[in-house]
Amino acid sequence: MKQLLIVLFLFTFGFSQTQIPETKAEIPEATLKSNTLIASVEGDLTKDGIPERVEVWRLNQHEEGEPDGVCGGELHIFRKIQGKWKLWHVSHSPIMISDGSEGSFQTIGIERGAIVISHYIGGTGQWEVTDRYRFQNGDWYQIGHTESSNWHGEFECYDYNFTTGKLKTTKCKIGSDTLTDSMSSFPVTKIIRMDDCTPDTGVKAP
Repeated sequence: MKQLLIVLFLFTFGFSQTQIPETKAEIPEATLKSNTLIASVEGDLTKDGIPERVEVWRLNQHEEGEPDGVCGGELHIFRKIQGKWKLWHVSHSPIMISDGSEGSFQTIGIERGAIVISHYIGGTGQWEVTDRYRFQNGDWYQIGHTESSNWHGEFECYDYNFTTGKLKTTKCKIGSDTLTDSMSSFPVTKIIRMDDCTPDTGVKAP
């Protein structure tokens, strides 16, 4: 019995170690001084009962290739090790920050073990885009994408679930209290890594 418990302990410990990569180096102090922390949230992202921390940073220097008024953003994910926050992952792609009408970061949260990031995408349709990212299979992946807009006097919302392949569509005439909901399926050929996603190049609503 004692040997069985030892084997189970080693198996569980080894499994958790292979699922979560080693913590990366700390962010250079010079980088922190030259940029601005604009949002942060804490919550359990690995289902181990220990909260992680996610920060959104504004890069104050204009990045080459970005349109005027658009500055870079970074997402920093931390794990707590021996009572101290240690940098786990950095991603540029899922954060857009703008001083103009190109669209910009709005909010960040943690829901059901996933990072939830919302952006406002400027334009006539007044689009709001929300993306959901979860750590699985050793990396961060986009598991959900929601687009909502006011367009031609009608509110429309398309909620994609890349885990189930289900799409929920909600529509409502502006000024009306009647909502129309429908469910449909769509093919999921590949789940995209968070590092390859941008808020302005998500799924195109039908």
